[in-house]
Amino acid sequence: MLQPKSPAPAFSMSSTAGRTVSTRDLRGQRFVLYFYPRDDTPGCTQEACDFRDNMARLKTAGVQVFGVSRDTFASHTKFQQKFELPFELLSDPDNAVAKTYGAYGEKMMYGKPVQGTIRSTFLIGADGKVERIWSPVKVTGHVDAVLAAIAGEPSAPFAAEPRATESSSKTTITPPRAPTAKKPARVEAAGSTPANTPANTPANTPAKAPAKAPANTPANTPANTPANTPANTPANTPANTPANTPAKAPAKAPATAARKPASRKPTTTTTTTTKKTKYK
Repeated sequence: MLQPKSPAPAFSMSSTAGRTVSTRDLRGQRFVLYFYPRDDTPGCTQEACDFRDNMARLKTAGVQVFGVSRDTFASHTKFQQKFELPFELLSDPDNAVAKTYGAYGEKMMYGKPVQGTIRSTFLIGADGKVERIWSPVKVTGHVDAVLAAIAGEPSAPFAAEPRATESSSKTTITPPRAPTAKKPARVEAAGSTPANTPANTPANTPAKAPAKAPANTPANTPANTPANTPANTPANTPANTPANTPAKAPAKAPATAARKPASRKPTTTTTTTTKKTKYK
């Protein structure tokens, strides 16, 4: 199988220019040799027209183009004139040259294996060696890939490059919008309650008042202590009072004990004494 950097197989074929083109005549020149199945078919026409439309770039690079198929000289001439192809077409009636280049053999057509021309392109250097090989060829974007290889690019994509048009040149390019600055998050001072904070927010809600003790509160609750029980009487202390219960506040003394004996007013005594003196 033909590989890059190997010598290009020799050939000699008749041309639509009325001459015979051979590898000997092309020695010292860089050229493209592409094989296609048949004149004036959709894929072959598109490929030929793509080379035609890029001939100015190819000539600038100093590269010639030759199309090869098994069609006759008459068919080539008609095809060339119909689409105004500015390069020569070579006839290979028995596919002898195509076979030496590996451009003829088994291929898939409509899901079935058939024998025929395999669409292939070869870039031949001025030294007579193969520089690049495309086989099988995908027509769309193929010429762009060939031009990229001629320019020395290591990898040439098959996708067609966008071509500048009048409408595209007038297209207004809108610059990207600057990102909108986000507002800084509002930071609340420690310990302050925001105005719209719900009442049940745990962080800043005042502590709730202690719940009222149930009816069976232990004996150290002042509300359940009997009013007339002396504060320090052990006998009246409930048995279940914890040992470390703080001492109860002394109960109020009975009303009779709290009262002081009434004293006679000195004025009354003085008056009485005075009267007794007068009767003496």
